Formats: sequence, structure tokens, C-alpha cells
Amino acid sequence: MPGERRQVSEIVSSKRFPFRTEGDVVRWSIWRGIRELERLEPYLPSVTAQVDAVMEVLRQEEFQQDFQKLFDRLSNVVSQHMGQGATGEARRTLAMVIAHVERMPSGYWQERYKKELRDKFGHMMDEGVGMSMRDMARDEG
Repeated sequence: MPGERRQVSEIVSSKRFPFRTEGDVVRWSIWRGIRELERLEPYLPSVTAQVDAVMEVLRQEEFQQDFQKLFDRLSNVVSQHMGQGATGEARRTLAMVIAHVERMPSGYWQERYKKELRDKFGHMMDEGVGMSMRDMARDEG
């Protein structure tokens, strides 16, 4: 219906929720609706376990893609800065990314991001720029 479609579009474009597409909102809404119906009528056969398994695989796939995209783009930006002789800007960009990684929930993904930053860019960081790669290695310690 046009009204609902417009609302879904506004939800996505607001960027206030973790939805990237209108399809994400629709899938989440269906998932929540099924959960609510199961709560109201617990004797219905449940398909949510299968849906949850599929959603987890999709989520992990999305994390992998986001990880790869970030480092591809970061490498490109840092290379452009370095090619223009803007070493300070390249380091500032890396320091900002490190600060964001530090705010991630601790665990597998944060450690993976830290390792990739150290492996790819550790040689560029020095003590004067935010958190150094040595500090990150010490955190893993």
C-alpha cells in the first residue's frame, strides 16, 4: 500500500535505524510479526529457528563484506593521500579509523579490525597520532 511503502522509505532514508534497504525493513517487520504471533499462540509450529539461522548467516556475510569494503576503501584513500604527499592526512585518517575500531564491542570483529590495521598500516603510525599501532598490539597482549 502506498502509505506503508512511503513510511518504509522514510525509515530507511532517516538512517536512524540499522536498515540499508526497504527490503531490510520488510524482512525485519515480518520476523517481528511472526515472533509476536508465536508469543500469542505458542502451539503453532515454529519456523523462526530456521529464519534465525538464515539471518545469522546473512549477518555474518554482511560483516565480511563490510570488513573487506572498509579496508579496500581505506587503502585507496591512504594511497591517494600518500601519492599527494599528504602523509599527515593519511595518518589522521588512520587515527580516526582506529578510534572508531576502539569503540566497537570487544570480541572477534574488533580484534580482526585491529589486526588488519596493524598488518596493513602499522608502519605508517607513530606515537604522535592518536592510538598507535604499538598501543593496539599491547591491548591484545
